[in-house]
Amino acid sequence: MLAKLLGVFSLEEAYPYLEQLLQDENWWVRSNAARSIGNSKDGRSRLEMFIATAHDQYAIDMAREVLGEGTG
Repeated sequence: MLAKLLGVFSLEEAYPYLEQLLQDENWWVRSNAARSIGNSKDGRSRLEMFIATAHDQYAIDMAREVLGEGTG
């Protein structure tokens, strides 16, 4: 729910919080955070940067799913 609420703010303002939520232990929280980022202007490039720099494989997989890259 918080990820959806943060989606109404500019990505610049909300991204630090959404990035933390993207690494949450709950897959639903990760999914909503990734979708909120992906639906924002410049969201695709933010998710691509996240994938390149993150260490949490579950979060990376969720970002890839939102980008349509799958996990393979």
